[in-house]
Amino acid sequence: MLRGSTRRSVGSAWRPRRSPAPPSRAFWTRPWTWSAEVADAEVMDAAVAAAAQTIEHYEIARYGTLAAWARHLGREDVAGLFEATLAEEKQADATLTDLSVRRLDRRAA
Repeated sequence: MLRGSTRRSVGSAWRPRRSPAPPSRAFWTRPWTWSAEVADAEVMDAAVAAAAQTIEHYEIARYGTLAAWARHLGREDVAGLFEATLAEEKQADATLTDLSVRRLDRRAA
C-alpha cells in the first residue's frame, strides 16, 4: 500500500484508495477464514505471516512495474518515488522472511 512520500507526491490528480485493493484484501482475509480449522495459535501466526508476505510480493510486483512505466514515460521524479516505496516493500518482505525462518515456521511445525 502507498505510504510516505509516494502518497503525497505522485500528483494532485491521483489519490490512493483508503481500503486495500481487492487482491490484497483477499490475501489478508484468507488466514482468518482458516481460524475455525486451526486450533494451534502458532500455526495461525505462521499463516498470518504468510498472508502478509503474499501481500508484500504483490506490492513489490506492482511498484516495480509502476517504476518501470514511469521511467518509460520519462517521469524520473515519479519513478524515484515508486522505487523508494519498492525498497520499503522489499525490506518488509525480508523482515517477514526472517521472522518466519527464525521463529514462526519452527514453532508451527
